[in-house]
Amino acid sequence: MPGPQDKAQAAASTTPEPGPLDRFEAFRSALDAGPLGVWAWDLRSNRMTWSSHIPDFHGLPENKLDGTLAVVPTDLPAQESTGLFAAIRKTLETNAPYRLEYRLPGPAGRGERWFEASATVIQEDGTPVQLLGMCRDVTERLRINREVLVRARQQETLARMGERALTESDLQKFFNEVVATIRDILDVEMVTILELMPGDAELLLRAGTGWKAGVVGTATVPTSRESKAGYTLASGRPVITENLQKESRFLGDTLLHEHGVMSGITAPIAGRDGRAYGVLGAHSAKQRKFHDYDAAFVAAVANVVAGAIQRRQLDQRHELMIRELRHRSGNLFSQLLALFSQTAKKFAQRERSRDQVRGARIGAGQCTPAHYGRGLEIDVAQRASQYAACCFS
Repeated sequence: MPGPQDKAQAAASTTPEPGPLDRFEAFRSALDAGPLGVWAWDLRSNRMTWSSHIPDFHGLPENKLDGTLAVVPTDLPAQESTGLFAAIRKTLETNAPYRLEYRLPGPAGRGERWFEASATVIQEDGTPVQLLGMCRDVTERLRINREVLVRARQQETLARMGERALTESDLQKFFNEVVATIRDILDVEMVTILELMPGDAELLLRAGTGWKAGVVGTATVPTSRESKAGYTLASGRPVITENLQKESRFLGDTLLHEHGVMSGITAPIAGRDGRAYGVLGAHSAKQRKFHDYDAAFVAAVANVVAGAIQRRQLDQRHELMIRELRHRSGNLFSQLLALFSQTAKKFAQRERSRDQVRGARIGAGQCTPAHYGRGLEIDVAQRASQYAACCFS
């Protein structure tokens, strides 16, 4: 009677081994499951085949190609010195594998896509017969890496800017440094610091970069909700605009439209007693997508600017109080000097009167000089006590 082991062996023997087609289908399923594409170029027949992801990666319509294509090495553009085709051409010449990253424009409404590609040459008897390559979509990986690097740079910039806010006493100089730094970090053409004017009806372009000559320091923006700056003040939070032409929350303002602004980020700058100081903005003439961490960076810079403004205002109040104390101290000291001068004059007049009386008595023989000396010693002690009583009474 067969045992369990014999039954297992019998079942295994009846199971058919996967054939080449089954293995190929499993390999294709694995490729389709991940963002990976492979291709093979037979250099003898000049035929190229690829997996299903290759057309999608490169934006080719579905069912446009049947998965094969006749390609000869001379079809590669010779004028390209760098990039994918240049790498393939060099590999054909040197038989050395290549590895690179390249980018392609994404579908409508999406950003560009990045791919990592590599290929190697298959040889027979020292002769290249086939080129095998693979490519995969690394857009998300590069996006995360870029985001980490950008955030680290933004944090470092915020730290340096915070130090400058504590040490720089000239607000205008600090504002100019801020707009230049934001321009470099966010790679935008135009940056503004708008200051709310008395009456709260307009914002003055206090500092900026990338604007036409004569605009900074003179141009004004209305604070109504129809303008982007006014909408930012009303919302009290950062505002991102990808396309000002299609914006439905506000119309924009003359300053932005005259300079061809398309995209940007704005954030309110807090002031004292619940009143905003103004608006910080970064703008670009190109349509681009700003991320949430970009908006957080602009908002953090606006807070640093608000802190610098409040510190400067506090310093000005301290300076005013010190000047007032100096003025009052000077008046008090002048009064003390005047009082001391009057007391000294009265004492001198009294001394002269007493000397005249003593001189008259000595001349009349009413007392002797010796008596005068004793009297003088007694009078000096009395005068000293009288003077002290006069000064401190």
